[in-house]
Amino acid sequence: MGVERVAILRAPHPRVIFLRGLLHMKKRIGFTVFIFICLTCLPSYAQMPWEFKRTYESQTLIKSPFFLFVAADINKNGVKELIVTDFGQTGNHVEEWKQWKEDFYSYSLVVLEWEKSELKTNFKKHWTPSTLGPDGFMAYESHQLVPWSIQNRVIAETIPAYVGIEWQNGKYMLHEQQGPDKKKSLIGSWVFPWISPSCYQGFPNMQTWPMECLVAIRDFSGKGEPKIFSIVEDKIGFNQYKQTLRVRKFGAGFPIEWEKESPFRFVMRDPIDRLNYKSTSPILLRVFRTAKWHYFEPEEHGKGYRLRDLHLDGARGPELYDFFDFYLRKTKSKKIEEFWGYRRVELNDPESINFIIMLRNASLKPDLSAFLSEDIDFQHHGNFLGVGFFVVEDVDSDGLDEIILVEQSAGKLTFGHETVDFGDVKDYVHILKWDGNKYRTMWVSQPYTKRGTKVLVDDIKNTGKKQLVVLAPYGNIEIWERQ
Repeated sequence: MGVERVAILRAPHPRVIFLRGLLHMKKRIGFTVFIFICLTCLPSYAQMPWEFKRTYESQTLIKSPFFLFVAADINKNGVKELIVTDFGQTGNHVEEWKQWKEDFYSYSLVVLEWEKSELKTNFKKHWTPSTLGPDGFMAYESHQLVPWSIQNRVIAETIPAYVGIEWQNGKYMLHEQQGPDKKKSLIGSWVFPWISPSCYQGFPNMQTWPMECLVAIRDFSGKGEPKIFSIVEDKIGFNQYKQTLRVRKFGAGFPIEWEKESPFRFVMRDPIDRLNYKSTSPILLRVFRTAKWHYFEPEEHGKGYRLRDLHLDGARGPELYDFFDFYLRKTKSKKIEEFWGYRRVELNDPESINFIIMLRNASLKPDLSAFLSEDIDFQHHGNFLGVGFFVVEDVDSDGLDEIILVEQSAGKLTFGHETVDFGDVKDYVHILKWDGNKYRTMWVSQPYTKRGTKVLVDDIKNTGKKQLVVLAPYGNIEIWERQ
């Protein structure tokens, strides 16, 4: 367990050089003029590069780079735990698994909590599912691990709901679904009992009607009172469906506050930050098999909800690619939310890879007529393979979010018959912040020499300040803190 400081600047810091110049100037001008210059000309601290120190490094916890992790105070003791999952060497990354040969079909879930000076293991389970295959336990298909606090219940569950964990009667309780069983039906959520399993594509591989699907969570009022927006769909004939728009309250039983039959059949699985309970934005809805969009929002006088037609031209901006959801965040202004996702860039060089994945944001024009898209670039290392993972969170607690992304680069590319081998691969964690004109790199991590690095931003040490938590591709956790 080491502590490492990464120096961002080897030469004298620009702020130091600037202050030296001002001190020299002070000898030539009056004190009042000198103070005026200091107050009006000093570069903004927010625009200077950041420095982070690695204050903790754990031992190896998991054996694969394909995992989910999240922070939540499950046992309700005031300190957030880290919940880390490892769903085995199976799924859609067969070529990658050639590097990891042990425990091919085993899965793990670990709960860690900060105690004094290190992460302590509160709970750990390592198991082999009783059933595998298309109708069995496929937790590696999970896209998110999400924590919820409902009434007196705190639970973290995957989406779709393959695995969940909560604190019951003084101990951790693991929930698990093994696959379709005639005697025990699958559930869509341990938190929201009204969600239908068939809301999730391929979970299970069947559809039943009627079904109620969670579409989005929004704090329309901006008062910390989020509402749950769902769509209930019923099949009333061959290729004929009826939808009901529904708003539920958070609380016991999730009571229905408002509902109305929909004039359109909307896409229920459109991934536009469905779980963002802090967002005050209206909900974007797309009419099934069309390019027509609508806003779902409160009535002007707060007595109900309405649909507002949007005449959007062109594509909506970001692409999902291998991403579970768009982020809806505020990085430039506290009044404007942007959609964050990927953009696939095709490459025509026969000596290179076929494409790379870039980062893109988009926002609606003020007149709601189109999306304004922006591709985010930054300085790369070696052969840039693309952005592998990213989150958008407020690192410095200034009310605006920063982009924390993982750059994937390779020192060399070796091409085979139908595959490409990423030799000397490296992951770099970047933090980008809007400086008023562009997204500027505030910090870059050391290189990680395997792919699969993931990060989260949260106060897991209970210090009142957020830490950058890195689950490295070697299976260990690192904690970095801003200096």
